[in-house]
Amino acid sequence: MKLISLYVESFGRLSKFEYTFNQGVNCFLQDNSWGKSTLAAFIKAMFYGFAQTRSPDITKNDRKKFAPWDGKGFGGSLTFEEGERIYRIERTFTKSGKDDFFRLTDAATGKECSDYTENIGCELFGINACAFERSVFVSRNVMGDDKGEGSRSIIKKLSGTIDDSDLENFNRAMKILDDKRKLYNVTRGGLIGQCRERISDMERALR
Repeated sequence: MKLISLYVESFGRLSKFEYTFNQGVNCFLQDNSWGKSTLAAFIKAMFYGFAQTRSPDITKNDRKKFAPWDGKGFGGSLTFEEGERIYRIERTFTKSGKDDFFRLTDAATGKECSDYTENIGCELFGINACAFERSVFVSRNVMGDDKGEGSRSIIKKLSGTIDDSDLENFNRAMKILDDKRKLYNVTRGGLIGQCRERISDMERALR
């Protein structure tokens, strides 16, 4: 599965935001409070919607946390490729959740399709929303979560499904991460080390 593009109509602090994903790694280098975590939560919401909860605590209630202040509906769309088809998910969320809207279309024809239901996240990935959040990105919400729903879902998905191609993909991913780690190494040979050395040189020059 590959993400192609997204459009945020309104979601948390993001509004009228469009993004087309590049091939390979996509980096969002933005200031604090720009909305990077909000964007990650938006992608999760497109696949999984919002969990039903009446908790007034916004750390446990994403619907309440990301709802716009004007009380109007919020949501957007996400376009992705799966197999040889390109799909577009459209979701609109409401305050109560009763009038939430979901539609899946074939991006090539613009026609609605029934390949997946509104539970598309579980159907595509075979894991629940908690496991998705734990395996795809780690938010502050899950750092202290000790209920284990996500871990159990991941273990269930992995049990009996790993083959040689999975291990090959894993090893390839680990090599990419290791190469990046070496590139940004804090020692003198890495980019971080080089930047620190330049900062020290400039501080000496200023003194």
